Amino acid sequence: MVILYEAGAIRVMCKHIQLKDNTWYYRRRVPKDVLRLHHKRGTLFFSLKTTDKQQACRMADAETRRLDSLWKAHREGVTGKVMSEQLGLRPGRGLGSVLG
Repeated sequence: MVILYEAGAIRVMCKHIQLKDNTWYYRRRVPKDVLRLHHKRGTLFFSLKTTDKQQACRMADAETRRLDSLWKAHREGVTGKVMSEQLGLRPGRGLGSVLG
């Protein structure tokens, strides 16, 4: 965990980020029950392509939320088709049909 802000009794911490060569990286262990979603790699580690700590925290939070929802859906047996239907997506509806 990285401390983002600290003032007295208030401390804001950011999870899953690591500073390496002045660039922030996302690092997170993959739970065993969802390893097959990540080609059996036990740890996710990739560059967030930023040197700004606050931006890295926002990006890491968004990635963490995305992964948590993906893993939850996998654990509940929700398939890609069901997930896309819940989001209102249908085959053939690309950017053209959304934009105009």
